[in-house]
Amino acid sequence: MEIPGIMCRARVVWIAVVVLFSPVIAAAETENSTSHSTYSVLEVPITVDLASLFGQLEQLVPRRAGTSGKWEKYQGLQVQYDIRRGPIQTAIAGNRLQVTIPLAYRVRARKSLAGILKIKGSCGYNEPPRMVILHLETALHWGQDWNLLSETRVYPNRFLNPCLMTIANLDVTPLIDRKLNKKLVRVARQVIDEQLPGLSNVETMARKAWSALQTPVELDNRIWLQLNPKAVHVTPLHGEGTTLATSVKVTASPNVRFGSSPAPRQQPFPRLLTTLSAPKGLQLDIETQISTAELRRQIEARLARVLHHFGGAEVRLNRVNIGTQGGKMLIRLEMAAPVPIAMEMTGSPAYDRNRDEIFLEEFDLRFDSDHPGAGLLNTWLAGNLRGELEKNTSWPVTGTLASFVYYLEQDLERRLPGGVDINIRLTDINITSVVSTPDLITLRVRLDGTAHLHIAM
Repeated sequence: MEIPGIMCRARVVWIAVVVLFSPVIAAAETENSTSHSTYSVLEVPITVDLASLFGQLEQLVPRRAGTSGKWEKYQGLQVQYDIRRGPIQTAIAGNRLQVTIPLAYRVRARKSLAGILKIKGSCGYNEPPRMVILHLETALHWGQDWNLLSETRVYPNRFLNPCLMTIANLDVTPLIDRKLNKKLVRVARQVIDEQLPGLSNVETMARKAWSALQTPVELDNRIWLQLNPKAVHVTPLHGEGTTLATSVKVTASPNVRFGSSPAPRQQPFPRLLTTLSAPKGLQLDIETQISTAELRRQIEARLARVLHHFGGAEVRLNRVNIGTQGGKMLIRLEMAAPVPIAMEMTGSPAYDRNRDEIFLEEFDLRFDSDHPGAGLLNTWLAGNLRGELEKNTSWPVTGTLASFVYYLEQDLERRLPGGVDINIRLTDINITSVVSTPDLITLRVRLDGTAHLHIAM
């Protein structure tokens, strides 16, 4: 960005504004806020690594279960069984933790008839073992006490090749199923439900963020951003691989102040919310004021050249009046060409990022049709006068807005107390309204962007 004669660095721009726009700085020195309450969201990305939980599952869920060569009674028979598990398979899909345990088992049974004849049967002995799959799924969500809550569902065990014995029409599947649930599934479920709550430090991070955001952020020399946090909530969990991701989002009502550093505001830490009603990203409304006299001088010089080019030496620009009408900016030109002519230009102020200027969009040009000079004006309008007037009805970005334009599409990083870093990036600037007094033109501006917090633990 370039202001006439000055290559713009943010602090240089601010010094230049002091010189050129004393009415603006007089207002700033009162240390009043120049922004209006607009809700924004500041985000703290958080990941929860479940690798330790998966390690605990692998360590604590028994690798082997069985009768250790002893015979147990089951439905009038004596049985032996041996169960061995393979590596536990884990996956995260959305907010769900899926645990799959592959198992191989073998079982044999015997029965005595009249104390003499023994009938025997087996599965998995002298042949490949029979296979069964255990599957658990845990849904994860946040509780209002900041704990990571889990709801685990145990699916029916899936026997890939059930063991059916002809001894007394015996199906040993229920036996193996019961033993699996008692010795393996119960342990896996217990590990998940007991270990998960301690894996997250989200509350600690949220408290750090909340405390740090009470402190004003110095954007530039004597320009302060007060974030004013209002509420805290977390986003639903989602993950992939061994990692769960979530975000602590702080709803804030930021504003800008000028002068010395405002005193921090200590607000009590709120209870956790799990729904978000505020808009995404950072939204900041500011006011920037322009000296009417200085703006008149700039526009008058540019438009005088345009009118002279189209009308020759006989066209003189006598007066430029600037004000507002119907929420738009009004610029009235009074000329002699060679008869007196007056025209009015209206439009809504907007920021042109490419030219780094304020211009009028929805541009309209009108004149008094009863005026004796109307015919001459119509002749001008048939050419390129309208386009040239529209193109030259603009002025450089100055005042408060200049400091924010400097940061457009840049990362503004600041260190807050407690090892908290804030990264602010402005992505768009829109002028929302304009009001005028005889001395000042006041533009209300909406700044859009993002704000992320990084917390050292």
